[in-house]
Amino acid sequence: MFNFIKGNTNLLHDNISNKTVLVLGSGPSAREVDWQSYNWDVLVTTSFFYLNETVTSKKPIHITLSDIVDLNDIRLNNYLDNNPNVTIGFEPKPHPFYETKSFINFIEKYNSRLVFYNIQGGKEGVAGRVCWLVLSCKPSKLLICGIDGVSEDRNNDPQNYFRNHNGTADLYPYDDYYNSFQIFGEKLYQLGLEMNIPINNLGKNKSYNMITNLSNRYE
Repeated sequence: MFNFIKGNTNLLHDNISNKTVLVLGSGPSAREVDWQSYNWDVLVTTSFFYLNETVTSKKPIHITLSDIVDLNDIRLNNYLDNNPNVTIGFEPKPHPFYETKSFINFIEKYNSRLVFYNIQGGKEGVAGRVCWLVLSCKPSKLLICGIDGVSEDRNNDPQNYFRNHNGTADLYPYDDYYNSFQIFGEKLYQLGLEMNIPINNLGKNKSYNMITNLSNRYE
């Protein structure tokens, strides 16, 4: 599953093990589904979570940040400073972001809470890949929301939950997205079965949710 994983995996495990975990991506189902009303214990999310006050108010226990995040954003730093048990993930790769002074200063400041990992994936995005990190910690149940993809008419999809664009910020062809999400979804549900961890996709049956067919089959 992992090409590598290192860092404070003990804290990550303590935060997630034997708990019902909601992994919240920024896809439109997170905007259209009342994810707050479901029964879950801890929240895991990604990159621009700090732009959404509803998400920060629910105190996510792990965040994975991508290479387009402003690590100097005061909202991000305030959240981390005020929630000292939150683990912080990165998926490092050859990219100028990981050589910047901002990144070096950030990992020095939060060194005790960092988790670095690399997982081979497709176009399911950061929130999709963080599901493997969560499953490796053996939660009792996994809920996912906002891990959607796009519809065939993506320009009319609802807005992203963390930012304001419609559809997706990337412009890959529909079939590329669909094929990636199908591979991701099949592997996710199969691993859930192997580990005896129930998985529930809160965004299923939305036109833009690309693993709906798999969710309806496995759930």
